[in-house]
Amino acid sequence: MSPSRKPPTQPALFAEALREWMHRLGLKQRDLAAEAHIAESTLSHWLRGDRPSVDMESLVWLLVTLYCRFREAGLDWTVADALDTIAPIGRTWEDVRQTLGNLHGPNIRTFREWWEKGKPQPLSPPPAAALHLYVERKELAHLRQRITAWDGFRQPRWRAVVIHGVAGAGKTTLVEALARDETVRRAFRDGVLLLKDWAPEGLLAHACWQASLDPPPGREAAAWARWAALPTRRLLIIVDDITPGATARGKEHLEALRELLLPLGPQVVVVVTTQFGTDVQREMAGRFGPERVAEIPLRGLAEDETVRLVERVLERPLTPPERERMTRTAEALGWHPEGLRLAAFIARDAGWDAADQSLEPERMADNWKQLRRLVNRQWWRMGDNRRKQMGRLIWRTARGGPFGPALAAAVWKTDPATTADSLQDLERMGMVERVTVYPTEWWREGETELWRVAPVVWRVIRGKADRLERTYRRWERTGWRIGVLARSLAANPPEWSPAPPAPASLALVSTALTLLLIVPKYLVLVLLALAERMVGRRGWARRWELWTVTGTWLTVLRAVRERRRVFPSEEMELLEVQARWQVNSLLALEYLIGAGTIVADAVLRLRSLPQQADAVWWWGFLAAMGLLVLAMVTGVSRLYWMDVLYGVRTWDLALMVRLALALSRPLAGLGPVRRERERLREAWERGGRNP
Repeated sequence: MSPSRKPPTQPALFAEALREWMHRLGLKQRDLAAEAHIAESTLSHWLRGDRPSVDMESLVWLLVTLYCRFREAGLDWTVADALDTIAPIGRTWEDVRQTLGNLHGPNIRTFREWWEKGKPQPLSPPPAAALHLYVERKELAHLRQRITAWDGFRQPRWRAVVIHGVAGAGKTTLVEALARDETVRRAFRDGVLLLKDWAPEGLLAHACWQASLDPPPGREAAAWARWAALPTRRLLIIVDDITPGATARGKEHLEALRELLLPLGPQVVVVVTTQFGTDVQREMAGRFGPERVAEIPLRGLAEDETVRLVERVLERPLTPPERERMTRTAEALGWHPEGLRLAAFIARDAGWDAADQSLEPERMADNWKQLRRLVNRQWWRMGDNRRKQMGRLIWRTARGGPFGPALAAAVWKTDPATTADSLQDLERMGMVERVTVYPTEWWREGETELWRVAPVVWRVIRGKADRLERTYRRWERTGWRIGVLARSLAANPPEWSPAPPAPASLALVSTALTLLLIVPKYLVLVLLALAERMVGRRGWARRWELWTVTGTWLTVLRAVRERRRVFPSEEMELLEVQARWQVNSLLALEYLIGAGTIVADAVLRLRSLPQQADAVWWWGFLAAMGLLVLAMVTGVSRLYWMDVLYGVRTWDLALMVRLALALSRPLAGLGPVRRERERLREAWERGGRNP
């Protein structure tokens, strides 16, 4: 149970209620101050709402005076009315009762009897679960602030709060902690109604039972309306796990929720947890108005919360190396609470290496049954359309993101407006989430946030596929890439790639330098491979490849980035694929030209035409070299530019950048060249901090 805290005071609302009662009684400020034995200046401060605290004895005398005045006028004024008046300054029925013991006067006894009869009867708090692994989250304070904020007298700022997120994000645990929070129970004098583990057809009956109502069968709606519709009913209702979905069961959920919400009084606040945030929020907005409905997305744990959770599983503090490994595992899981709990148990029994290895989608078996069950249940609740959308994002992206809306539109073949709505809908389900642009992608202009598939969803759904399905998905993705790249090559600029073009000076230098260094570097690579075989060692050739990027084959670039934990966005993945395909297609055409040259030479020489055969060789050589240079300019230089942007530094790449800057110096007076040169220098200087 969280420690007791007093809710924030709102003296302006106390002043509003006080002015309301004075208006109804026709009381003037001077008369009320005299009868309540309060200095007129003090009452003036109260009516202006500039006193955050009120002396309890003065407050009780004020209540006694108002009670007597209402009784004399024959008007109804209840204890609930008085409690609504003093609630904004953090005072409760118990505070007044204790103060009454120290006061004496002609009306105190009558007031005390009236006050005792009107004692609130709050609902019993829900039983406290023995949660050994419970960790209080920052979202609890945010939620507490939302539900205890009031805009005016008997007007809560938010009538409903929707908590949404992926399965296993901790929504139920959060609202259970909220229901037992002393600050919340102090703010809602009628208590907290926690509705969980209910069936749609029995939600209203369950609510009546929790509220200690005992209506005859079939009369639950009338009994609930009489009890919950009172204007003085100050109550918090928590409905756990509303799942509208796209099924008949989902429609029953929404209908049951409507019946529950329809008769609620003006001071009743509702908190709903769901995996379908858009559907539930639309329903709540229709009942209370969109300006009165708040949402809290529940995502991963914060780092300090993760440390506390893991240490409770391990039952000991984490060492610095373990904390570093834990962080890497948490990043792979998207800081998902249930996933981290299971990973901590695996690490406790078999070490963090075993936890990391078991996270591969193909290996998520026995140790992850609970997580797989939760995600699979939400997956099948989504409906066919949403499953198709998510399936395309999961199987047509290399790592599930990050990606921009343009790429999502290309994946779904939709227009940007529809894509934005779909992404927001999936975000409220916890299927996708927003991420800030990586520091290594500082060069993106106008974009500060991207999207990614929730890591646990990406891993669990891919882990469900067998080998045959994975093969099919791989070929499907290849075919989709061909179509997307073909369309993007025809577009100007490419619709899916925000990457800037490579500077011309870098393209020229990289082409020349690569052509000059490719032969000696491959010669060294071959010699190192032979030496490995002779001495029985491994790794020399691989280290040479990683040490020298330019001039070696293209797969080395990805290895360098992965070793330095630089993970490009999905658009950059497609840009790299496009560059590789350009290079490979041009090289394949070069081989065809070479083969055609050999055949043509043989035919011409058989016909005794050696002069024409020499011409064929000459033109074939020029065509082959031209295609090779074109491949370097269009493909390889673009990949090298990506490495400059992402801060990958090797000695030969540094030489290339310096030569490109020197080459562009004489033409720096020209506007386009100067801008390219500044961009290259800025990229190189920013990339000095390797992630």
